[in-house]
Amino acid sequence: MKERSFSSLLELFIRESGYTNFSFARITGINRVNIQRYVSGDRVPSRQVFEIIRANLNLNRQEQKELTERYLLALYGADFYFQRKAIREILERTADMSAVEPEISALIRDGSEKLQTVHGRVAVERFVWSRLSQALKEDTVHACVYIPAEIFELNRFVPAVDGNGRLAPGRLKIIQLVQLVKRADAVSFRYHNLRVLNNLMPYYFQAGEDYETYFYYHNYPVMDGNNGLLYPYYVIFEGHVILLSADMEEAVCIHDREAEIQYRRGFMERIQGAEPFARYYSTAEEMMLHLLEIDNQAGERFFLEYQPCFAVWADRELVEAVVAKDIPRRRELIEGFLQRTAQLADVGRFCHFFTEEGIREFAETGICADYPREYTRPLTLKERRLILDRIAQSIENGEGEIGFINEKSLKLTKRLNAFASGGCGLSLILYDERLGYRFLLIRENSLCRSFMEYIGSMEENGDVHSREKNIAMIRKYANSLPEQE
Repeated sequence: MKERSFSSLLELFIRESGYTNFSFARITGINRVNIQRYVSGDRVPSRQVFEIIRANLNLNRQEQKELTERYLLALYGADFYFQRKAIREILERTADMSAVEPEISALIRDGSEKLQTVHGRVAVERFVWSRLSQALKEDTVHACVYIPAEIFELNRFVPAVDGNGRLAPGRLKIIQLVQLVKRADAVSFRYHNLRVLNNLMPYYFQAGEDYETYFYYHNYPVMDGNNGLLYPYYVIFEGHVILLSADMEEAVCIHDREAEIQYRRGFMERIQGAEPFARYYSTAEEMMLHLLEIDNQAGERFFLEYQPCFAVWADRELVEAVVAKDIPRRRELIEGFLQRTAQLADVGRFCHFFTEEGIREFAETGICADYPREYTRPLTLKERRLILDRIAQSIENGEGEIGFINEKSLKLTKRLNAFASGGCGLSLILYDERLGYRFLLIRENSLCRSFMEYIGSMEENGDVHSREKNIAMIRKYANSLPEQE
């Protein structure tokens, strides 16, 4: 098949990264006419301009390499380019590393009784579950997990309680490695990254900080059989390695300390080259203060929440009154609230959609559902009315895209609130009545962009009520409040 030219490859990657020529010119600061010349093949960018282009495209390692090679070929010409490439390959060859599956026979030296085999997908899941459950009877388990996360939830492999009936999270420390593709909306992978996120969420709810996840990019997850290995997936814990076939229909359990050490070492080496999938925060103020550090640039902000964030419409007097008096770092948190409000006033695009159930709860109780109750006291009737009036005014004045989610399109509960921006990534607040709050920050670009595009398109797709209905609904709940406490 004929190789793509630099210009055609550049155009492809710009489109696959979600940009038009106009939007990509705006993001990079490069003149739109020049962008058009680059993709048409009329001009080749300078090295400095090329680095700006490459840094702003959503490319995995292989795609970056391909684009760079096509660029250098266009820049230098064929003779000089291929000479340089040949020398570079010689110099880099000794550093080439590939995944090698240890031979089981080399690991097991004194008898086949150290091997167990299991057949059938359900049997494999139950076997992993039973081995972890058995290990939990003895001690805290530190497990390393690599399974096809876009297909399987970790909950199906790990016990919720140990053999003595105690909750397993807290005694079961898990590090999981997952594969992602660069574009979460790539149709050929059936929204691979979003399915991974969906399958990771249940265990985030359970385990919190006892659960770490890391990811690496792969052009063809699952479908390539992980470099042809017979058992590409595995679960590692004390004294055991459970190897899993590519189709997850077969498992081989190795009861051998040396095998565990070898696999664990290899796993940790892979983690060193991977990226954290999510950053976990133990408290709301920890997440808020970190967001303020990294999300301090003008840009787009997208909120999808059970209840509108009261801080968006609060002033200093109200924040000072509502934030609890005895929480840690109270002064920093208050200043953070106010800084957040100031930032939102200057953003290029502001989308904030919430539920009618959330407004009803706020009007009746004054409780801010997206903050733990120890952080903010319930708002008084006067304060509730003030917030509702300000929300209505914002809608009337066209200060962003604000309004109620159409329940026929999306049933959102308080279990999940999402905030996305190009500056900070994707912030998720998970809530469980038994386990409390989980605060996560996902910086992976394709997932953040997917949420931004989804929330940003809700209004035009009818997922949000009309401006007139939004105002009427807000006014209805404001007017329903009694005049006095």
